Amino acid sequence: MPIWKYRISNSGDYFAFELRAENSDELKFLSLDMKEAKVEEIKLKKDDWWTTLYDVDELVVYFKRYDSGANPVILSVIRWNSDTKSEELLPGDTNITFKKNSLVTPSFYTPENEHYTLLSRFIGNIVDHEPNKSGIEYLEWNNYISLSYYTGVKNMANFLLTVNDTKEAVHHICLAENLTGIGQDTFSVDNNKLIFVKDNCEIFIYQHG
Repeated sequence: MPIWKYRISNSGDYFAFELRAENSDELKFLSLDMKEAKVEEIKLKKDDWWTTLYDVDELVVYFKRYDSGANPVILSVIRWNSDTKSEELLPGDTNITFKKNSLVTPSFYTPENEHYTLLSRFIGNIVDHEPNKSGIEYLEWNNYISLSYYTGVKNMANFLLTVNDTKEAVHHICLAENLTGIGQDTFSVDNNKLIFVKDNCEIFIYQHG
């Protein structure tokens, strides 16, 4: 199943994933312990289509469950403990507060933005690609610049380019092909880790520094 959403703990050691089938109501939740290099399925007592991943606080994963109305309302919050494999059902208006991680997402530039032409030209000079007019995601972090852009018209491809401070391409990766629309936050950075999903089913974490 494609990766629909993921969240990272403040330490960067724990991930949680939400996977959803494209042609059915099937979904699945997974946890990843980076220290132990261990992936486990999170099996909630009830994990229907209206349950979604919310956030991660180290070994604790939070979910929200909505009703099925036209304007969904939060029915409850689920607190899952990955250590004890137990869940706690909390009221829907529960205020979840904890120290947030340093995850940073890119800025999105459309052709109407004054910086778009410069970014498009920058990409062309590095990898000889001409981005289409769908938009470019851009982020400066540490000594790197990462850009996500699209090529093609009807069946688009999404590429991620990361360049170091000497304008050398560190990564140039096709994230997806045969696309009919564009995504949002196609990559993110947590301290010195570059994180992205490829083909909606593989997550990559590159550590720099």
